[in-house]
Amino acid sequence: MSNQGSTQLNACKTELKNIIVGLEDIENHVRADYKNIGNIQCADSIRSVINKYQSALNTLNSVDASVLDRLKEAAEEAARAAARAAAARAAAQQASSAKTVNKGKERR
Repeated sequence: MSNQGSTQLNACKTELKNIIVGLEDIENHVRADYKNIGNIQCADSIRSVINKYQSALNTLNSVDASVLDRLKEAAEEAARAAARAAAARAAAQQASSAKTVNKGKERR
């Protein structure tokens, strides 16, 4: 079984964690380094974004990564089966067309 889905999910979670850490650092600097220029409102807005990203991370953490891999494998198998069926239909249609042409030649 491929673990590409698991790898991609983990990469997304790591990136999101890094973004959250960066935003928390910015929030802390805004709260500490700027005074009386709306720093509280700005920091609160940053915190609101952090909370949304944290919620997204919690959702990603609840995903069973092995399901992603199984879904990918199932989709690939379905695509292969569809391609085989399309090829079989095309071959059958071509054979039917060839029979029609041959019947026409025999009648002459």
